[in-house]
Amino acid sequence: MEIKALVADSSTKTRKNIARSLNEIGVRNVVEATDGNQAIELLESGNFDVVFAEWNTQSGKVEELVKAARKINAKLPIIVTAPHSKQMAELKKSCPTASNYLTVPFTTDQLRKTVAQYVPSIAG
Repeated sequence: MEIKALVADSSTKTRKNIARSLNEIGVRNVVEATDGNQAIELLESGNFDVVFAEWNTQSGKVEELVKAARKINAKLPIIVTAPHSKQMAELKKSCPTASNYLTVPFTTDQLRKTVAQYVPSIAG
């Protein structure tokens, strides 16, 4: 089964790093969005197995993206990324319906363990 991931982040470097790490764990179909609005459009037009969303998207707050994604697919794993671990408490409070949270940067192993919780074929 081919896994399809959506990576929404305003930073090209961060999007590329997440996409590279996803490729390393076997996720070859990675679609990138530069902001929350573009991510919502992509979610409406395609099926994804997992979504990575930047906490501070330039166009549209992550809360709006998560809410829209939940309307499209209530069970879709949404992993919200934030640049500082000290923001996690605030993030979890403001975006409680996300599936999980990761601090950027993270290791490929951390990414694998997080994604494997929702996409078991990644666990290997």
